[in-house]
Amino acid sequence: MKFNLLTKYLFVYAAVALLGFLGVTFISYRIDYAKVYNYYTDALYKQALSISSEYADDYFSEEHLRIVETELRTVALLNDTRIMFIDTAGNIILDTAYAQEHNTKDILYTIDGFDYTSLGTKHTQTGDFYGMLDCTCLSVFAPITSSFTMKGYVVVHLDENVIKIARQNAVNAGVDKLIHFQARDVRQLSHAKKYGFVITNPPYGERLSDKKQMEMLYRSIGQIIKENDTWSFFLLSGYEEAQKMIGKKADKNRKIYNGMMKTYLYQYMGIKPPRRPAKDQ
Repeated sequence: MKFNLLTKYLFVYAAVALLGFLGVTFISYRIDYAKVYNYYTDALYKQALSISSEYADDYFSEEHLRIVETELRTVALLNDTRIMFIDTAGNIILDTAYAQEHNTKDILYTIDGFDYTSLGTKHTQTGDFYGMLDCTCLSVFAPITSSFTMKGYVVVHLDENVIKIARQNAVNAGVDKLIHFQARDVRQLSHAKKYGFVITNPPYGERLSDKKQMEMLYRSIGQIIKENDTWSFFLLSGYEEAQKMIGKKADKNRKIYNGMMKTYLYQYMGIKPPRRPAKDQ
């Protein structure tokens, strides 16, 4: 009888311990996930506001709108996002994932039941965006205005799996408490630290088939290198025109094969930080 009672106590203790562990793990996961989720929400909102501010004039120009579309396709590809311009009636006039042929006067398609006011005071929503997306996405809105009148919205979509994968990769590597996530246009790359280095593997042109897209991308990288001269940049790329578009010859250039593909490791060395004073012996 005593043995059976002891067994029961041990079983209850083990069950409580397991449930406690699972509870703490779940709560910890939710807190960490919420931090990453909130970071992406803020970063995407800043990106949407930046796009709205930079391209608002082009929104009203049929001549420039498709040029903007080409540039935003590059931004969307780099950030694993999808960018839309939507007018107040729910008509899509720009969509970086839209693949069909169209001219500058086209409304690409219309969202049935589109209602921005349903967000209330928020600027985000989660879901399949009125059935338009084939995934659960975080969708972030920024207004497009002219003469204090609402004309439309920039909407940036990010697959929620990207957020989950980013967090899990950080956990797997044991750096989830140290890593700093940024989801933004490469042209807005910044950091509070004066010195550091960037290691990146930008597109080679295999997926970005448009020559203008590649040129704009690498020119943007060149501008970032120029503006952050105390940082070192290491670019692994198979794009043959990389140095030309960056506008500067790499300090070091090493040929590396990525499988059967010939690539180059371009090394742009930043200004070295000052030596730390030696400690007194």
